[in-house]
Amino acid sequence: MRRGTVLGVATVVAMLLLVTSVRSAGPAGAATVRKEHPRIFFTEEVIARAKKNIAEVPLVAEAYRALKERASSEEIGQASWTVHDRSAAAALVYLVEDKDPALLARLKRALEELPGSETDSWTHGFTTQALSIAYDAAYNELTEAERARYAKGIAQVTERVWPGWRHSDYNNHVYVEYGMLVYAGLALANDRYEVETAKKCLEWGEDFLKNHGAKAFAQVGGQDGGWHESRSYHSLFTHFFVHELEAWRTATGENLFPQATGLAGDAQWMVHTNRPHDGQPVGVADIRTEPNKQ
Repeated sequence: MRRGTVLGVATVVAMLLLVTSVRSAGPAGAATVRKEHPRIFFTEEVIARAKKNIAEVPLVAEAYRALKERASSEEIGQASWTVHDRSAAAALVYLVEDKDPALLARLKRALEELPGSETDSWTHGFTTQALSIAYDAAYNELTEAERARYAKGIAQVTERVWPGWRHSDYNNHVYVEYGMLVYAGLALANDRYEVETAKKCLEWGEDFLKNHGAKAFAQVGGQDGGWHESRSYHSLFTHFFVHELEAWRTATGENLFPQATGLAGDAQWMVHTNRPHDGQPVGVADIRTEPNKQ
């Protein structure tokens, strides 16, 4: 599978919204997930603000045009290292374009085809995220039979995740492989489809984000950022954890970002780990310092 840094959907949302008001996390315990769909990233409030900013801010309009072109041209139905971004792009544009039937058909094809797509230890999680976002975005236009069938597909893919090695909180793999279970828990919560999967993933996801991921980033990064596995692994996975926190925030209202204090200083850490004479990253761990070979 192709590895690479891609423009994550949470980054696109930030560009479309420009600013977002949030509240801090409440006490630990069972999460309260919004009953209405969509709830992951693209709530009604988010879509309304996105439409307003697309209409009023030229830079946002330009970014959206590029995203719309991508969403209308890229198929989602096969596992890959970008399948989650393809699904999210289609979901966002589908909702901004007032539920474009062509994009709904694209989302439904993904929900039909992805569960049967061959996945590996990395793409089990990416496929889980892709299915969850497509299901969440399309939910209100699906029949009862479709909801039940697509929820079963999500559950089937999550079962591929659990047998994999559960890496430590300080290993990038756990955020990419297991962390994506957060999406399944949020997508399926409060629905009467695949109830056990929903409960299992939601409970695991809440514990993971609050008691493992956020605490690991706070411990390693302190107040000024940083990650011990080097700049290379940092760039590979940190955006996935950020997206998981953002998915949790939009679906539950709990803002866990303040708990992961290391994220607040992340850009500062990136600057200070560049070599001053050529701007290349400091050669630590697997980092190579030749130009353009980070």
